[in-house]
Formats: sequence, C-alpha cells, structure tokens
Amino acid sequence: MTILFVCSGNMHRSALAACMLREHIVRSKMPGIEVLSAGTLGLEGEEALPEARALAEEDGLDLSPHRSRALRGGEVGRADLILVMERLHLGAMEESYPEAGGRCRLLSEFAAPEGPILPGADIPDAIGEPMDKFRHTYGILRHCVGRLAEVLVVPDQDAYLDTIANRFGSRKGTPLPLAPADWQIVERWWQGGVPLWVILESIDEVFDRKERGGGRVLRLAYIDRIVERKRGELSRIRSMEAGPHAPGGTQDHPFHVARQRLETALGRARAEGRTAHESALTRALEEIPRTCDMRFEDALERLEAIEDQLTRMCREATPESELAALTASCEEELEPYRTRMTPEAHRATLARLAATRLRERHGVPELSTFL
Repeated sequence: MTILFVCSGNMHRSALAACMLREHIVRSKMPGIEVLSAGTLGLEGEEALPEARALAEEDGLDLSPHRSRALRGGEVGRADLILVMERLHLGAMEESYPEAGGRCRLLSEFAAPEGPILPGADIPDAIGEPMDKFRHTYGILRHCVGRLAEVLVVPDQDAYLDTIANRFGSRKGTPLPLAPADWQIVERWWQGGVPLWVILESIDEVFDRKERGGGRVLRLAYIDRIVERKRGELSRIRSMEAGPHAPGGTQDHPFHVARQRLETALGRARAEGRTAHESALTRALEEIPRTCDMRFEDALERLEAIEDQLTRMCREATPESELAALTASCEEELEPYRTRMTPEAHRATLARLAATRLRERHGVPELSTFL
C-alpha cells in the first residue's frame, strides 16, 4: 500500500505528515506501507522549513533528511490513498490528475469532531508566520495522522470484523448487530484482503450520499458495490506499475489516456478556429505510439518530451506582455518560499510552474500526469 501526502511546497505540512506516519508504521510494526510526500508548486531538493525541523526534533522525529519533491504522475499513479492539506490542493489534483479523484481526500477528514480542527477543514500553512502558528499546525497534523494510523493498522480478523460492524452501526444509528448476510460480506472482504480503510471510507461515502438524498442504508450490500469498485481501482493501479503492457493493450495505458486528452483538445481547437493549436496538437497525436508495449517509466519520458514541444508552441503563441504577466503571477505564488530556496532552485521551479500555467491558459492538456 502506498500513501501520498500533498501540500504546496513539500517543505512543511506534507513533509511532517509523512514523517509522522512513518513513525507510526515503525512503532506499530505495520508491514507493506510506503509513505511519500510531494508539493504542487514543483519545488525540488529543498530542506524542510527550520521551524518544522525544530518541532519534529522536539517530538523525537528526524526531518533533516527530507528534501522537497514536485508532484509527479508516477507517484500519483501508484498511490492507493492521496491526502492533501487544503481544498486548493484538491482542485489542483482534479485539474491535473482527474483519474485520481476517487483516491484523493483531505487529511483533516480523519480529525475527530472534538479535535483541534473541524473534519474537512483546511490545515493551515504556517510559512511566514510566528512559531506559535507552526506549533498549532503541528498539533493538527499529529492528531489527523494519528487517527489515520488507527485505520491503517492491519488488525486480526476479530478486530477487522468488529471495526466494520461498529462503524456501520454508528452511521446507521442503531446498536443492532449485523444480519447474517452482512457478516458473510465482511467475511468475504477479510478473505479477499480488502484494506480496512477502503471499507470504512466506502461506508462513510454511501451514508453521506444517502443522507444528502434523504435515503436510508439498511444492509452492507449497499456498501459492497462501492468497496468492489475501489478494490478494482487499486488492482488496476498495481497492474499498471507491474511492467510492460501488451501491444494494443489496456485502456488505462498512459499513451491511450494522452491520446484521448489530445483528441478532446484538438476538437476544441478546431471548433474555435485556432489553426496553430490544431496543427501542433495534430503533430503531438502523431508522435504518440498506438501500441502499448512500452514500460511505464519510458512512456512517461516520451510524453514529457511531447509536452515540452506543446509548451514551446504555447509560448510562441502568447504575446510578450501576457508572458510577463503570467511569470509575475507565478513569482507571486512562489514568494512565500523564495527565501527558503537557492536561486537555482527558484528559477527551475518558476519555469516548471509557468509552463504548467501557460498550457492551462491555452487549453493544452497535461500528458505526463495520469492515473
């Protein structure tokens, strides 16, 4: 299982959350869990903020080895669960990684109602704030990650069954035990190795939807379909990471996904009469292999090269004044992190962020970001 934490710069919140969860994994001896973190702004190789390192050290954690990482399609693709800090990050994920929506949620959703933050609220970024703000955010992260770890622990069978029964009964509002048919479903989940967090998330999803629509959930059979869908998504992700794909293969191969996105963008360009865009998008389509026999990593590299070509087209089609305004907007977005970065890192990050914003402005899809 892979868990990915996401924030803006990957120098504070997501770095701390990952460090905290790794501590829980070691202490609880939870096998088979990989923990990653990344940032939407594209910062690379920067240390965690001094305030974050100091608070971690006070708590017996070592954040000194951490270096910031830009969010990448490969990491998003292999993550079973993606936890972001703000609704802003949810929006960024929906824009660049639409296929990952079912695995992406706010970390604060794990908060207790009586905890230091309301469930579903934004976890504040303390960068540029005094130390007491960092300490407040640290406490929120500790609380939410601790609650997350509780559902990630691999339980024995009795604990697994009891946890599901208790969550279902709590959401249903009745202490009555599960029906025999419900116990058969839970037993099947256990025998099939369905992660506990997938089931608890599915229970909450179904009850939330029914409550908004005025319906009722009477049996676990209502949940079973959602659990199986999520389970299928996880299996699909893992199969994509396994290696080469057969020629003419799966609908989920990155080449197939990229072609679909380009065809959609090409249709819009034709409808709007944007001849230069139409020509560039057509060439990009021609450069994507129609067979799906290339390894995941090699396919990413090919798509990144095509993406660079489209970025150059966007730049040539944009007046200098607009390019300058876009760059200024990106600089403003990065300003809170500038003093924490080397000049080289700032230039590289600014270039990546400006390229992304430029493609968005021209309606050119991301090709190397996908499930």
